[in-house]
Amino acid sequence: MIVAGAGIDQPRFVFELARTLQWPIIADQRSGCRVSASVEQEAVIVSTADVMLRDIDTAMQLKPEVILRIGDPPVSKVINAWLKDCGAPYCAISTTPSLIDPDNRVQLHMVGTPSQICMEVVRGSTKRTDPSWPNEWKRRENIARSTIDKELAAATEITEPFIANRVLTAMPVSSNLVLSSSMPIRDVEWFAAPRDGVKVFANRGVNGIDGVVSTAVGIALASRKPTALLIGDVAMMHDINGLINITERAVDLRIVIIDNNGGGIFSFLPQSSSLDRDRFEKLFGTPHNTDFVSLLAGHRVECVVAETKTQFDAAIERTGLAAVLVRTRRDDNVVEHARINAAVASALTAG
Repeated sequence: MIVAGAGIDQPRFVFELARTLQWPIIADQRSGCRVSASVEQEAVIVSTADVMLRDIDTAMQLKPEVILRIGDPPVSKVINAWLKDCGAPYCAISTTPSLIDPDNRVQLHMVGTPSQICMEVVRGSTKRTDPSWPNEWKRRENIARSTIDKELAAATEITEPFIANRVLTAMPVSSNLVLSSSMPIRDVEWFAAPRDGVKVFANRGVNGIDGVVSTAVGIALASRKPTALLIGDVAMMHDINGLINITERAVDLRIVIIDNNGGGIFSFLPQSSSLDRDRFEKLFGTPHNTDFVSLLAGHRVECVVAETKTQFDAAIERTGLAAVLVRTRRDDNVVEHARINAAVASALTAG
């Protein structure tokens, strides 16, 4: 099994390695490897691993014999836990001697340029001809992907998973997508379909919520390419001053703000049920009741409010400097995630 994370210089060599070894690729959004079948050139790309591996039977049946991680660890906690517990020998490729290995699972660490190491492994390997292992992953990926797409389309109201998927599909070829920490990067990781021609960026680490707006502005300025920022309300407030003089910078930047009036990720964590409601809201939910339309107007940025899927579709297609705000409810978001995950588990069981 190949696990592709951020830091891969040329994904095509990862695809070649996967085809040679007949190994599927679990592709993190930041890896550049989560692309469509036309680009992946017969390598099996898995975009739904987080949702699939929540199903216990699937997680047990798909245990690999060897793990090769290329780049940083994946965003997904579910995938990382599965990699930790499956017991397979774990190899990692990184560009620096410093290795991110919080579970102390890596047994072989190779330092170098990923494309060069992949080429050398391909040269020294005999091409395998039995596709049964990657094809089983492909079969389940197709079931999970079609189920997710069906459930996203079935939701009558605009939801956070829908937004994550729609933002990525709306971007033109040769564009950028910047994902904020907390739920935006996770929702894109969990629910967004493979996409060609969009480079995905994200700040990771303890202070990943800081400086996200400034990062998006910098990427739009440096690349001079259409850029979208998917960001939550709390992260937006942390770096709203990144928009100072933004109207004078001539950037093509689409800002999508998900406003659930607080820290949405904490509603998925144990404290949401272990604390009484008022205490949870004070310590973790942290509602702020901010008027983002007025706040962005202070920076001379027009922000439209999308209350339906149709309104969001129209708003995200705008070019130039534009912002769209979607108001959601944190409790409803937990229910929506559970609904999609349950549908995928049911489809995999029936599949």
